[in-house]
Amino acid sequence: MQNPSDVEQKIFNSAPLFFRLRQGYWEPEEVISEEDIAYAQEIGITIPTQELRFPVIRYWGIELGPGWMQIVAEMAPKIERVLEKMVAQGVPVEELPGVVQIKEKLHSLRVGLRGFRPILIPQTIKDLIDEAEEHCRATCMTCGRAKPKLPTSTVVCDRCAAQNSRPDRV
Repeated sequence: MQNPSDVEQKIFNSAPLFFRLRQGYWEPEEVISEEDIAYAQEIGITIPTQELRFPVIRYWGIELGPGWMQIVAEMAPKIERVLEKMVAQGVPVEELPGVVQIKEKLHSLRVGLRGFRPILIPQTIKDLIDEAEEHCRATCMTCGRAKPKLPTSTVVCDRCAAQNSRPDRV
């Protein structure tokens, strides 16, 4: 099996627009609602501008077991092609949506995205993520084998659960 960081790097390299570093700074209204900003100013809280030196995903990596990494590796280049079409249609690279986190949460794949004004996240990208999430629901996060189609909330198959001598991670 490959080193997880090698797999992550290949995924990052397969979709440079999707995993790119956004130049500049987060503006408060991109992160916090205008209503929250107004309330913070009303009570005297200063909202700092956060510098983006590295995307969040570069700190944490892709927080998944090896069984789901292949699903993400298949999803990322498809999303990259959508972003490339957007650039070809004149959307500035700095306004493209991008990923901030990919992880397992509540027994499901979670892909955290950031859409920058004025361009929001296209439905095509949302559909690709939904497809990957559905695929993960039927796939063992540890080994990548199909899980039984039983009503279950586990992320691993019975074989991997037995090998780890624990029912599932909580």
